Amino acid sequence: MKNIKFLFACLSFTALFFSLPLQAKRLTVNELKGIQARTQSGSFAGRAQWNALTYYLQGVVEGVGAYQEGLGSSDLPPLFCPPKGKSYSIKEMMTLFEQSSSADKSRPASVVLVEMYRRKYPCKK
Repeated sequence: MKNIKFLFACLSFTALFFSLPLQAKRLTVNELKGIQARTQSGSFAGRAQWNALTYYLQGVVEGVGAYQEGLGSSDLPPLFCPPKGKSYSIKEMMTLFEQSSSADKSRPASVVLVEMYRRKYPCKK
């Protein structure tokens, strides 16, 4: 009887888990800056959040890069045109976020980053 109750509990949890909508929350510029500030405290949690943030930003840049490459085989213009061989550093990204407007603070960091790169590396027409 104990095993049946345990099995029922597991199945109930599984059904509940898969019935919930799953969606990743988009990180805002303010949240990003909060992580940066917590990192400076030197706490383990702050460093862990910083590591996760660097992977998040790397994913944003790699996703945009893959999108840009896909645009190369179409007639659509690229999002931005960095110099050939350009590499993107976390330090550069954080500097761009520091320069973002107050209106950008509550917007998704990924969107703000792409817009800032569009302004910094405009494409010649």
